[in-house]
Amino acid sequence: MRSIRIYEQAADKVDPAELAAFERAVAAVTAEGIEVERLRLGRNPEAFRRSLVTRRLIEAEGEEKLPATTVDELIMLYGRYPSADQLRRYAGAAKAVRSITLPGENTTTRDAPALQAPGNTARPAVSRPGSGSPIEVPMAGHSEGGCGCGGACGCSH
Repeated sequence: MRSIRIYEQAADKVDPAELAAFERAVAAVTAEGIEVERLRLGRNPEAFRRSLVTRRLIEAEGEEKLPATTVDELIMLYGRYPSADQLRRYAGAAKAVRSITLPGENTTTRDAPALQAPGNTARPAVSRPGSGSPIEVPMAGHSEGGCGCGGACGCSH
C-alpha cells in the first residue's frame, strides 16, 4: 500500500471549516481501508526533519504552504488539504503508473518496475500557476544517483 502522509501546520493556523472538511475526508477513506498518516509541525518535528521533500518545500516556500500531502515521499499537493477523491486516487496511483508504456520501453516484460522520479535539482520542483493558488505537483525524490541536493540534506552521494 502507498504511504500517504499529510504534513500540517499548527491547528491554530488552519481555517476550522477547511480542517473539518478534511477530517471528514480522512474518516471516509479510512473506513474504506486507506491509511492516512497526519503529522503536525509542533507535535512531530522529527518527521518533518526526516522528510527531504517536505523540508525542501518549507525552505523554498515557507511553512504557510503547509499542509503538504506526500505519497511515498513525493509531494502530490501543497497549500491545501486533499479531498476524499484525491486521497483515493493517491492510494491507487501505483496501479495507474505501472500501466503506462513509454516509447522505447519493453512491452513484453510482465512485471515492469514502477516509473522512477528524476533526482532532485538544487531547489524543489515546485511550480505555481500565475494566480498563486495551490496545485497538485509531484516532487522528485531520491534516485539511484542520490537525491541531487549536492549534500545539503546530509545524505551521502
